[in-house]
Amino acid sequence: MTRFSLWVLALSSALILSACGGSGGGSLPTSSVMEPTEIEARNAIVAISRAADRLLTTDIVVPTSSRLLPSERFAMGCFASFCSTDVFGVPVEVAAADFGVGLDADDVRQIQTVHGTPTGRIQGTETGAGVSADYTVYGGWLTDNVFGYSFTTYRAPATVDGLQSLYAFSFGTASGSNPMTGAATWTGAMVGSHQARPTQAIQGRAEAVYQFADQMLDVSMTELTRGYADMRWQNIDVQGGRFQTFAGMGSGTDYLWGSFYGANHEEVGGTFERAGIVGAFGAKR
Repeated sequence: MTRFSLWVLALSSALILSACGGSGGGSLPTSSVMEPTEIEARNAIVAISRAADRLLTTDIVVPTSSRLLPSERFAMGCFASFCSTDVFGVPVEVAAADFGVGLDADDVRQIQTVHGTPTGRIQGTETGAGVSADYTVYGGWLTDNVFGYSFTTYRAPATVDGLQSLYAFSFGTASGSNPMTGAATWTGAMVGSHQARPTQAIQGRAEAVYQFADQMLDVSMTELTRGYADMRWQNIDVQGGRFQTFAGMGSGTDYLWGSFYGANHEEVGGTFERAGIVGAFGAKR
């Protein structure tokens, strides 16, 4: 069992406690770039997770209700490579290193290159502490960052049967400073899922354009699958290699949060939520 699987069960247990009154699809745009093997994919993800010093996530969104739990969201607080939250008073924590611990080559499936960026899917079922959870992690990776989203459906016990949770993540080796010279455009891919249709993956092209003069960033996501409209964020202030369009997590449902990755700002990535879509992106210069 991977550390990520343990994270799925930790969240499951928190939702069960709250319910019991305790404390607390479509085709992908591909390219002719040679796709990595499962072993290469696994090795890349593990290496990035081990070296990561920054983790960013969206809120945890619970888009559907069980017999006792309404739709809900839980704000994640992130510091360095760790993020944590309280789910109805039950502490839940995730670390960037969790995504690589115990990951096997045959865990990464359906590898495809989307807009020049390798992507893959991890699916499984974990049981423990009286709960069964079916999870899907879909995302992409570059050299210094991994991005994606996690969707889980809880099957037991009856109090949470059918309950779902969704969140997106971005982690890697942060640059820690703003780009000062060089090319001003980064291109790559975005992945996400709509809260109302969380089993349907959305992919698209991601582009980030940095304005050296005023240290502002424009991020756009275009060519989205399943008929979703383009999304754009403009004139985002960048400080210390990080950028955000909100005052803090939980402050709204329209935000973008990201970081430059790599010693020379070779990559950029982050998480976002807009128009019901929860997702993440990664791009390279």
